[in-house]
Amino acid sequence: MKIRLQGGVLVICFLVIFGTKSFSQSLVVEAGYTRIATEAGFNSQLNFNRYFSNRFGILANVTYAVSKKPEENSTFQLGFASGLFFQIFDFQHHLLLTEAGAGTSYYEPKKSTFPFFYWSLDYFYKINSRHFVGISAGLNGGEHSAQFINVNYLFNTYSKDKNFDQRKSHFVLMGEPTLIFTKRTTSVGLNIIGAYEIGNVVSLGIGSGFVYWQGATGVVPLFADIRLYFLPGKIRPYSVFRFGYNFGAELGAYRGFGDIGIGVNAAIRDKHGIYTDFKLRKNQSIDELKDQPAILALGYIYSF
Repeated sequence: MKIRLQGGVLVICFLVIFGTKSFSQSLVVEAGYTRIATEAGFNSQLNFNRYFSNRFGILANVTYAVSKKPEENSTFQLGFASGLFFQIFDFQHHLLLTEAGAGTSYYEPKKSTFPFFYWSLDYFYKINSRHFVGISAGLNGGEHSAQFINVNYLFNTYSKDKNFDQRKSHFVLMGEPTLIFTKRTTSVGLNIIGAYEIGNVVSLGIGSGFVYWQGATGVVPLFADIRLYFLPGKIRPYSVFRFGYNFGAELGAYRGFGDIGIGVNAAIRDKHGIYTDFKLRKNQSIDELKDQPAILALGYIYSF
């Protein structure tokens, strides 16, 4: 059963990555050694990279790691993260990048998801304009920390000057009804978000709304909203990060929160669009980790 589950997870990840590789600027495949806590094992990663300036870019990362203690069954960890990368230098045949991101991972021994962050340093040797090989080293931090060292292959699908167009930067207004699910109850809410979208790649915004949260009326969230768009065009998948605070009722550990999720934005007309996303929430208190909310949103977006 475990083998079938691991195989299914890997197949899904490969289909997602390779099914959209023709739209991302570059695809990075990594494999190598990892150490999760005190357990040694195998680590593999898949990255989307997309530049939004000459040196900076956004990324999406899928990590799969399997480890085994002596005389025990193997365990696996699957994570998804989004973040930024910075090009330290690009000289002749040599390219050096550093990456940092945050995300969520499923840890098989505990049958649960946990927030994590990761950092890596990547060196590539340029074979030609499309093909690079190299090595990377880094760490994953959080509930189950890990270190890794990998060999890499990078494939460019198109040049980075096709990614970013400063003239496309603009303000947007978003409205979204939401459903908030926990093991004990389902809550509903409505959010309004104002944001500035930079080059159709990064969106920085602030939002508020109203939530009927676990029987407590008058709960008002205030939050920062960050979105990273990975593909150009009318259909744009994205990652979303939110950090905020709930005002109003006596919520205890539920006041401060952080969300991470994935979604898709679809343009309907020149200035109108719709989007949907799914987010996982980490509340202020670790005591509420077992009751970690999941949030489903369906929204409308207007571009100025």
